[in-house]
Amino acid sequence: MDETYAQRAYLVLLHRLTKAVSSYSDAELDAMAFDPDEVTALVGLAPTTSNRRGERGRRLSGWEYSMPVMDTAITEFAMTALLDRIDPCADGIAAACRAFDLQAGIRVVNNEPDHAASALVFYSPTTIQRLARLGVWIEHAP
Repeated sequence: MDETYAQRAYLVLLHRLTKAVSSYSDAELDAMAFDPDEVTALVGLAPTTSNRRGERGRRLSGWEYSMPVMDTAITEFAMTALLDRIDPCADGIAAACRAFDLQAGIRVVNNEPDHAASALVFYSPTTIQRLARLGVWIEHAP
């Protein structure tokens, strides 16, 4: 039986006040609102998903760019495909983060939860250096 891993990598831009809890003060919610179109103009890359605070019931503004799903058990392949696409936008990503007090991060998601534990989380020194130059956080999710 062939195994499928279906990994996808995302660049995510979130406000620095974003935290893992769901309760925010009104002042925090106001501070975290940003216009995703203005972020797009600075980044120089059209998002695959974005929203303004209040749109479609969203409590927070958001901006994300995702790569197509890859059938690979090795996370570095999904990560480097994303890095190849966003590296040319590094200055724009940094400018958007400064202008709107955002933090940039990369999520690698295994869309086949039955195989999430067998996916190989591996990054070469070159990939680690590329990630460090971007100054991103990294999250892996099954």
